[in-house]
Amino acid sequence: LIARYCNLRPEYGKQIVLVTASGDKVQLSSMIYWNDEFVSCGNVEIIEYTGEDPVKMALVQHIVDTNNRQTGFFTQEQLQREYAYQMQYATEWLDIARKAKDDESFLITYHLSLDPRVSYQINIRKSFIITKQEEAANPIIKGISRYCNQIGAQYLSSSS
Repeated sequence: LIARYCNLRPEYGKQIVLVTASGDKVQLSSMIYWNDEFVSCGNVEIIEYTGEDPVKMALVQHIVDTNNRQTGFFTQEQLQREYAYQMQYATEWLDIARKAKDDESFLITYHLSLDPRVSYQINIRKSFIITKQEEAANPIIKGISRYCNQIGAQYLSSSS
């Protein structure tokens, strides 16, 4: 990976932040331009990342809780099991949400584990999904900002 960045020139800036994501982690590292090449600074930070799981869970909870307010089928304990059951459909529902325009609603047809033969429908505003995605991304954005500020301060103090 680093070999790929060795051809960069200082026109890109004297310091570069690399963001690498894999699984449930985002790795931040930096390189500085020194002796006619970019070299690793060695300061690495790992930010835990939960991916789309919080968005999926929020969508599932919204659907199940809305249904439960209308029907009263589930106790608190049963709700947890229903959330787990509905998670198998969350990716499919997010795909439907992605196809909707930002200011539109999208229709989800679902069934409950109690009786899979009975279908229910719910309209969900796309803004609900966008808000949940922003909430999931905020720790990463704040982590990158904090990291950049930290290495910027280090770079300024070492070049003075």
